[in-house]
Amino acid sequence: MHERVHEASMESRGDVRIDYGIALRSLSLGLIGKADVMEFHRQPDQEEKI
Repeated sequence: MHERVHEASMESRGDVRIDYGIALRSLSLGLIGKADVMEFHRQPDQEEKI
C-alpha cells in the first residue's frame, strides 16, 4: 500500500474512500504538509457527493 502514497490518487472500497497524497494547509497556523493516506468513511445519513 505504501508504494501508492506519493501518487495523487483515490480508490473506493464499499463505504470507504481512500485518498493518497493529500495536500494539507492551515492558514491560521501557517503550516503546510502532505498526508500519505486518508480514509473517508461514509456515514449512514450522508449521500455521496462527487
